[in-house]
Amino acid sequence: MPNSVGIITCVTNSNGVGPGHTALWVDGTCYSFEQIAKGNGWLMLGVDSYVNRAINLGRPLVYYKLNGLVSPNSVEEYLLDDSAGLWPVYGPNVCSQRASLALNAGTFGGFNPYGYDTPFGVYWCAWRRNIVSEWWAVWKKPSLQSASAQQRIYAKLESEYGIGAGDLFLG
Repeated sequence: MPNSVGIITCVTNSNGVGPGHTALWVDGTCYSFEQIAKGNGWLMLGVDSYVNRAINLGRPLVYYKLNGLVSPNSVEEYLLDDSAGLWPVYGPNVCSQRASLALNAGTFGGFNPYGYDTPFGVYWCAWRRNIVSEWWAVWKKPSLQSASAQQRIYAKLESEYGIGAGDLFLG
């Protein structure tokens, strides 16, 4: 039976612009809803392997460990239910929407954040629902971004996420 569940928000896309990506973790396994073969599905990797993927090294990752109001077991059951097979590549099957549905399965219901098809929507809903027990932010290799991209990313972290440079672990 799993003991912990959390959200990983990848701030921006790999090129320093765009909404980013949402993934979940249950204990040491990361679940990332992405294009797999000819459809979308859950890519399962160890958390360390996921955060060290090339696409994630150049953008900040914000982690939220969720509290006892979220059932890790129910979230994991949702994530492991493969009865739907692969979802279509296009349409409403985006990472943040699927993460929200998994979190809805593990909470008291109603995890339907405003703008739930964006990583920021999932981030903000978790805070509004008071299910975050702790958080931290890491940017492993800012140097993979241009100086202007770094400035955009720092501005986005500050204005949207309320995360200042002093709150961010670098390297």
